Amino acid sequence: MQTDNARPPTVTPSMAHGVRVTPRLPDFAFHDGDVPEAWFDGDVGITAAWNGLSVIAGVGEALFVASGRWLLARIDDPAVADETARFMQQEAIHAAVHARLNKLLAARGLPVEETRRYVEDLLSEAERRGGHSVLMALGLAGEQAVGELAHAVLASPASMDGAAPAPRALYLWHWYEEVEHQAALHDGWTWVHGQGPDATALRALGAVYAVAILGAAWPATTWAMVPAGARGARWRLATWRPLARQMFGDDGLLSGAGRNLRSLLRADFHPFDMHDPAPVLERFRDAVVRAEWEVPAKEAKPHGPVETVVPRVGPRDAARAVGFMGWVLRRTARYLAAVA
Repeated sequence: MQTDNARPPTVTPSMAHGVRVTPRLPDFAFHDGDVPEAWFDGDVGITAAWNGLSVIAGVGEALFVASGRWLLARIDDPAVADETARFMQQEAIHAAVHARLNKLLAARGLPVEETRRYVEDLLSEAERRGGHSVLMALGLAGEQAVGELAHAVLASPASMDGAAPAPRALYLWHWYEEVEHQAALHDGWTWVHGQGPDATALRALGAVYAVAILGAAWPATTWAMVPAGARGARWRLATWRPLARQMFGDDGLLSGAGRNLRSLLRADFHPFDMHDPAPVLERFRDAVVRAEWEVPAKEAKPHGPVETVVPRVGPRDAARAVGFMGWVLRRTARYLAAVA
């Protein structure tokens, strides 16, 4: 942790790249007439995947905000504190706007509430088994995974061309801001934890928990989000082929999903090693965000210094992570049985 009061003003990596994390509140609304049941190119499987992700996002954003809040109480630098607070504000707005779409999905009989409880249970159990530090590291890894997906979509915006205008606008705005703030949580986390061996091991452990959750939750929620009138499609391979191509085909959106998580193993890892955000943000600024959506950033007063002891990861932590994977599978089976 930095404690020298005489230090010069901090230039964060985002600032050095010309990136300003900017809270925005778009006026998106989602109505039956604007959002068909199979709103992504008439495809049941792809629509179910993006609907599932919308519900997961509502829970995941709450974790990202909690992670930022915990860090903010330990950050004693004005620039890093401001960027962390702006990140939290963006994520809170993401959750609120996704809730508008999720309300429509619930009104159509999709298991939104059951899905929300399921994902919340996964995060609660991760904290129970791994402790609060692991939960914060899980949030860090999850943020990197989401950022990688955001880069993939904006690098290939035609991948969203089949979406209805309202949800397409939602996701493109969301992904734009994920690129904009991708370094913010990492930089706050590093400010507090440093980049020593214990911090690196903790990041890696968080990534293990994140992979266990995302690897189970997104496929399970996708299966659950198939509408009642098309439940038979759940069991047909043809339902899932277009989704598999979108995610894992040539230049698929998840074809590089593991790169950021693997890179967390490096002591000197930084998200901008993977992508320079500036060209992407410049390219899409006028297309997916509007100046009138901008809202005042909440003031962030630096705190600290608060000494933070980075827990040492050992064999017992690895055993707990393995046990958590088994628990995730059992909880996922109960969820799928409940929404069948």
